[in-house]
This record gives sequence, C-alpha cells and structure tokens, in this order.
Amino acid sequence: MKCLEKDRGRRYETANGLAADLKRHLGNEPVVARPPSAAYRLQKLVRRNKLAVAAVTSVAAVLVLGVIASTWQAVRATQAKREAVEAQRKEMEQRESSDKNAEKARQSEQKAEAQQKVAVEQRKLADMQLALQAWEEGDLQRAKDLIDASRPAPAEIDISGARVLVAEDHPTNQKVVELILEAVGVTPVIVENGQLALDALKAERFDVVLMDMQMPELDGLSATIQLRAWEAAEGRPRTPVIMVTANALDEHVRASDEAGADLHLSKPIHAQALIESILAAMTAASATAEDSKVA
Repeated sequence: MKCLEKDRGRRYETANGLAADLKRHLGNEPVVARPPSAAYRLQKLVRRNKLAVAAVTSVAAVLVLGVIASTWQAVRATQAKREAVEAQRKEMEQRESSDKNAEKARQSEQKAEAQQKVAVEQRKLADMQLALQAWEEGDLQRAKDLIDASRPAPAEIDISGARVLVAEDHPTNQKVVELILEAVGVTPVIVENGQLALDALKAERFDVVLMDMQMPELDGLSATIQLRAWEAAEGRPRTPVIMVTANALDEHVRASDEAGADLHLSKPIHAQALIESILAAMTAASATAEDSKVA
C-alpha cells in the first residue's frame, strides 16, 4: 500500500525501492512497506527458518510430552506408594487386633482354668473336712470314699511301694493320712512324736518323712534339726522331710526351712497335695543322689 499513498513523501522514492521491497517480501524478510514490529519480525523469522522452527517445535513438543508423562508416572507412583502404605497400615491394625483378640482369648482360657482349679481345690477341701467329720463320727467307709474321690488317678502319680514315715500325734490326722496313702499303694509307718520318729529313722531307711511341726515330747522342728545333725555325723544320705502343720504363716515356713525340711504342707491335708509333695520330695532326693554319684 506504500506505493499507493497519496502523500508523495510516504511513497517509494524510486521503482528500485519498490522492487527491493518486493524482493524482501518474497524472501520472507522485513519490508519497508510495513512497520517492523516485534511480532512482524518474529513472523518473518519463522517463515525464513521453517525447518529449524519445525525441528525445535518437535523437540519442545517431545520434551513437554516427556515431562507430562514423567509427571503422570510420578503421580501414579506416589499414589501407589500411598495405597501400599495404607494397605500395610490396615494389615498391621488387623494383625494387632487379631493378636489382641488372641491374647484376650488366652487370658480368658487361663482365667477359666484358674477358676476351675480353685473350684476343684475347694471341692477337695470340703471333701477332706467331710472325711474328718465322718471319721470322728465313726463312719469309716464314708471317710474312705471321700478321700478316694479327691486322690489323683493312678496314671497321673505313682508312689506305690514308697517307704513313708508319718510323725503325727492326732489320731484323726493319722487315720486320714493312712487312708490317703493306702489308696495309692503306700503303707505308712506312723509314730506319735518326734523322738519316736528319730528312733525309727535311725533303725531303718525311709523314702520320705511327714513331720508334724507341733508334737509332744519332741516337736517336728527339733526332730528335724537333730535328724540333719545325725545324718551329717554318720555320713548318711539326706532323708526328705515334709513339714506338716496348720501354721501356714511365712515365719513358720521359714522356720521349717531353717530346721532342714525340704517341703512344707499345710493342714487340712488334701490327697492330691500330699501325694504330689511326696513325689516331689522323692524325685528331688533321687536327683541329688545321682549328682553325688557323678561327682
């Protein structure tokens, strides 16, 4: 339009100027006829370098697509990681819940077993009290039946044939112990005081001694002290002593231990506890004897 301007000052000065401008136009170079704005110059630059611009554009597009793809993969990876962490957390919670439930079940089972044992012990205690009452009333058969009901099964504990010395001054307690032991194949030797117990122990060998703590002439503690002194002086093996007493206080148990007793058994005597104590004392004595042989 520069060549058609009414103002001669704004037209091409010569035909060569118009031809040069046409040549620049055909060569995609800035022309004089149009103001050389930044957009105009950029447009001309793009037209002159189509291949280079296309290549740069393609590379840029690839880079952008790569960035988008990488970003998407990173987002997916982050989401997958979060899902994995959440799944792991839920699994741990389920495991903890399962462990808690298992622990509660175990505690409930132990509690039930403990309650059952308490009930059994209470029943045995009641049977022993009834047995004593039946014996005092002269009903020997009922006393024996009650004792038999509370003793362990033969398959559980076997002390048949054991040599047991019973030092007990009360006739009823003597008979109760005798009935319990005879029911498991043991015929005890029964004496009335500690001095008679010492005489019997010096005369023959016993597997276990049931020593009442309080007896006339010589009490159980003094008899046990003298027994241990005699065994040491004569080089005799240690005879297991189970101190039997109604005194279940700590000081009485400590006094029994200091006197040389191996176990402590409280009255009233339960058949199960009595037989288990005898077995434990015999087992410990046997183990000690074996250790002495090895040494």
